[in-house]
Amino acid sequence: MSTKTLLPAVLSVAALCACGGPPRADVVPTPPPHASSSAPRPAESGLAAPGPSATPSSTATPSAVAPVPAVPSLPMYAVVRIYSLFEVVETGGTIEMRLGSDPGGGMSGHFRYAPIVRGLPDLEQETAGRFHADTTPGFIELAGRRPDLLFHEVSGFRSGQSDRYETLDAFNRWRGYADGSASGLGWGIFAWSKDRLLEWRGEDFYAESRQQGMLPRLRVVRGKDRQAPELSAALAKRLTDAGFLTETVRAFPTGEVVAVGNLLRGTGIGTVVWRDKLREPAYFEYTEPFVGSADLRILGGSSLADVRLLAGDEVMRLEGAAWVRESTVTPGTPPDVWFGTPMVERTDQGWWARVEAGAPWQPLALASKADPGDERSYAVDGDGVVWGTEGDLLVSSRQPNERMNDVSEADLVKARKASILRGGSDDVTGEPPQTFGTRTCSLHYVLLDEAPAATADTKDYPRIRAALAGHPELAGVRFIVSHEKGQQFFGALVPTYDKASELEKLVKKGVKGSAPDVLCAEPPAVREIKIDLGTGKVVP
Repeated sequence: MSTKTLLPAVLSVAALCACGGPPRADVVPTPPPHASSSAPRPAESGLAAPGPSATPSSTATPSAVAPVPAVPSLPMYAVVRIYSLFEVVETGGTIEMRLGSDPGGGMSGHFRYAPIVRGLPDLEQETAGRFHADTTPGFIELAGRRPDLLFHEVSGFRSGQSDRYETLDAFNRWRGYADGSASGLGWGIFAWSKDRLLEWRGEDFYAESRQQGMLPRLRVVRGKDRQAPELSAALAKRLTDAGFLTETVRAFPTGEVVAVGNLLRGTGIGTVVWRDKLREPAYFEYTEPFVGSADLRILGGSSLADVRLLAGDEVMRLEGAAWVRESTVTPGTPPDVWFGTPMVERTDQGWWARVEAGAPWQPLALASKADPGDERSYAVDGDGVVWGTEGDLLVSSRQPNERMNDVSEADLVKARKASILRGGSDDVTGEPPQTFGTRTCSLHYVLLDEAPAATADTKDYPRIRAALAGHPELAGVRFIVSHEKGQQFFGALVPTYDKASELEKLVKKGVKGSAPDVLCAEPPAVREIKIDLGTGKVVP
């Protein structure tokens, strides 16, 4: 993932403890409402930035923190207000918007992703909906970019945590992704060299084994070259004896990788560095005492030559086999670093951006008059444009030619119900997206068959019709053919869920290899096929 924020491809246990999860490799969004829980919650897909769970107002000055010198704010401009928009996420230099609700804290959430394309939100490429339920300190994250976007979830519902991976198909639907088996849990995915995605794997955050240390384990989850960095047996034993607890990891497009951790049975911190030999890493220790806490976080860099480590309040650079102190962080402001592209960061004094080398960190101004409180998130795209959310308002550091018309719940529901590929939508609720009211569906659609329009069935689906023969209880069901993005769909519009479920089971049992699916959708029909439910024949 490109270096567009202060925390690109960085995962820090210190941040996990502070904000509910290891920060995503490339995004620093606002912590969700549950982030203040005493139980840390690894993030996702978009993850909470290091720092406290609540952002003080720009005028508040905690008693333990000196006032920050005033600098001009970076203007942010309103682009569009979209019902249920609550987060932006940078992945692979692109921006994904997250729409819906994901309250966390043991509650369920429903959300979708839609990209920003050429400076505008593209809701036509919105994904099908996702359901997220987690009663553990789990997290979600995105890696790669469209058309090869990868979704990773660590969650558990009244059980232990587990991994799940999915990828988008050509029609923006989530499909299962075979990642291979691996012990532990994924703590974060990084863009690496040769178009590979490298994953750092660790233990459950509450695992007792972490009290004895946690060695860095890495694997390739996407890419032809599957060789990942490894520890030699001798080094693994040395790290185990020292109680090496991996705190932060960084992979570089040069192929280099670095892992830094505290030594639970030693003094100071240890650093493992893979350069050109993935089975023969270098290792060194830094034993000089720190000023302040010993929280560790790799701040960024495009290679080992410009990587920077934050240890407590000290910024350190790597010189050979040693960390060298470079600067001290001023309380309330981000570290004084620059990695060649604009960055965003959050501190206890608010949100900040640095847009060019030598420029000061600037507070991010609000584009709206209403203060959204903690409901803010920011990310930087590959062109260096800062994107953000203020509640459900999409904002940008690049002033648009004109503000777009607001997108209401009714607008979204209408478009989703007409789309099979977007998975349909529940009816309009008239409520805020985070309201957990009763969801209704006025008309159900049962997807029975799908194929490219050029090769689709031309005989009016005889196998499905044969399975329907002798079932007059399905009277009132309309069987229709629909087209969308070059695909032909055959399905049924059904007035009740019970009857839709009955039809789904009937076709699944009667047509070998079929996978019917019930959606809350009303796709437009290019034609209707009338079926005699006694014989299964087409009615002229």
